[in-house]
Amino acid sequence: MLRRLKPLDGHLDAPAAEALPHEGPQSPHGPTRQLGSVGRRARSRKGAKAKHKQLFGKRSRKCTAGQARARAVYLATPGCLAEQVNNAREQDAAALLVPAEGVGTGQTEVLSSVVTIESAPELPLPPPLSCNLATRQIAGAPKTVLTLRRVLLGCSQSDGPVLEVGAGTECELYDCHLRGGIKLCEGASAKLVRTHVKASAGAGIEGRAFDNLVLMACVIQNCAADGLTLRRGKADISDCTISDCGQSGLVLGPGEWKLTGCTMSGNAQYGVWAEADAHVTCRGNVAIDNNLGDKGGRGDLPDWHAGCGLLPGDHCRVWSESRSKWMHGHVAEVTDEVAVAIKGKSGLAPPDDAAPDAAPDAAAADDAAPDDVGNLQVDSQQSAQPDRPHGKTAAGLKVPLAGVRPRRSGGDAPPAYSKAGQRRGPYRLFMAEGGSGRQGWRQLPREVQARFHAEARRQRRQIGVAKVAKSKVAAARARAAAALKRHVVPAWLQRQRSAHRHKPG
Repeated sequence: MLRRLKPLDGHLDAPAAEALPHEGPQSPHGPTRQLGSVGRRARSRKGAKAKHKQLFGKRSRKCTAGQARARAVYLATPGCLAEQVNNAREQDAAALLVPAEGVGTGQTEVLSSVVTIESAPELPLPPPLSCNLATRQIAGAPKTVLTLRRVLLGCSQSDGPVLEVGAGTECELYDCHLRGGIKLCEGASAKLVRTHVKASAGAGIEGRAFDNLVLMACVIQNCAADGLTLRRGKADISDCTISDCGQSGLVLGPGEWKLTGCTMSGNAQYGVWAEADAHVTCRGNVAIDNNLGDKGGRGDLPDWHAGCGLLPGDHCRVWSESRSKWMHGHVAEVTDEVAVAIKGKSGLAPPDDAAPDAAPDAAAADDAAPDDVGNLQVDSQQSAQPDRPHGKTAAGLKVPLAGVRPRRSGGDAPPAYSKAGQRRGPYRLFMAEGGSGRQGWRQLPREVQARFHAEARRQRRQIGVAKVAKSKVAAARARAAAALKRHVVPAWLQRQRSAHRHKPG
């Protein structure tokens, strides 16, 4: 740090022209460059301190030894999870880090304290917890709160739920993957953020007489029973995808339920089943391609229009068949059809997409486009308009209702009517399993990468087999329709006509 010095005994005055003699070798850059180098060194030290603070946090000089130990973590080893949780508590560790090998012995682990379990840093995939977890509340003890961050929870030896949130306890899951269901007991609370629940032997999430449930950007998929079965509780579900379940996607009993921006598709029964005592508040949801219907039960779903709950002003995504991708836009008008304003690249007008005649259409809107850089809104006018700035054009885009999704849910798979098959390479499969990006993919062992490559090839073969079967069914239907259109004369009538033709006279 540079400081201003005061004159000594009046010998150095401010207006004096003579400078102090400089002893030693003279700098070739002069005094100005010397001061500049000192300033640069000061700034570099300041930047180093700021970077250290960003990486390790700011620690007060007055913090006690106990507070310093509380910031430590405990690195687990393969074995029993409950024992290592107790060891971490004895050392006042803030979190239990799970290594790449995972933790657990395939049994049910009961936790009854404030526990944070998370992945060790810089792992390419979420580490496995090979056990079932259950939380319990001990009388007179602090409230049990379980927090899981970026772990894979699942046990192949059990058909029950992999996570049971006990009565009066809380659970929070962030970026986790579960190979099984979740059960909420009486008075329990849970919060799930960017969590995937798949392959459950029963319901994906089941709760009765629970306190509160919050789901944000979660995926409930491939469950043997319902995706969610909720009764006598309160839940806030937003931006979630519930698909391919053996029964209904969402079953709502008595309670207070809020649905925002969710997608229910491909379920064996209904997209949403609401009982008469259910108080549901929904906005911007879509339910499509469910076998028995998009909505069932006696409960009332406000703002629900034939499976599409999108209202004017809601953001959405629309499938473009010609480009084979989803395009962002917003709803302009809702009638029997959905009018959508599409956002695309500047100066590029999307062509009109062909859609099946049997499905309702989602026509493009004629709203004015905002002045966002590189964006335009496509309307029903298929020619460029001179009053649009920066060469922005407008075009029409018509898709079936099944080609509309909420902005943050529904996945990236093409709709059922699309001819573009979903191609998922090994890297996309790696990211779907919770991968950490390109750097994590490069860090994977070769045998793990080979497993993802084999899975991608297997899925491509399945897509090919499905296409062949679909083409055979279409050809059989075409032959049947052609046979119905042909006029086939019965054999007895042919014989009668022949006899009449050869009769003499």
